[in-house]
Amino acid sequence: LFCAASMAADAPARLRESFNVGWRFHLGDAAGAEQPGFDDAGWEPVGLPHSFSTPYFQSPAFYVGEGWYRKALVIDPDLVPAIVNLANIHYARDELIEAQALYERAIALDQDCFEAHFNLGNIHHDLGRYDGALACYREAVALNAGYADAHFYLAVTLEKLGRSAEAKPHWKAYCELAPDGEFVQLAQEFQTTQ
Repeated sequence: LFCAASMAADAPARLRESFNVGWRFHLGDAAGAEQPGFDDAGWEPVGLPHSFSTPYFQSPAFYVGEGWYRKALVIDPDLVPAIVNLANIHYARDELIEAQALYERAIALDQDCFEAHFNLGNIHHDLGRYDGALACYREAVALNAGYADAHFYLAVTLEKLGRSAEAKPHWKAYCELAPDGEFVQLAQEFQTTQ
């Protein structure tokens, strides 16, 4: 049975914030300003875009020299979409152990993250651990029944386990959800075989 794993196509929700706000500016050199713990509390709060020469650009003495911009970034280490995206990068690099650990972490933080369940199923499938893949794909379908690839890979896994009768509804669901999908012909063939 031919199978090429896919990643969950529905991208995790993204947190969008303007990167242009919350900067601090110092005109001139500031020794040690590259260090994370540097105290920039006395620096001017600015937003981007910003010019070294503001407001000096109106004067004949246009400033030429050094200046520093700093911004503190706060990154949530438990942000599930970020964890899933990082896992996807590892998976794409064939770093399956790293990807598996990250998908499992995402699931521990958010049991309803269907992308993590589906992609963890892909890892189990790739490694021939079909019972683990089956559990993950079932959970992905339970969480997002409209995701065609979850039905497809659940059906593939059931076929590999010799459970063709259980696979049929998932072949059918794949065909209905993705009538122009990459594997429709294969799914239709399995759907009609005994």
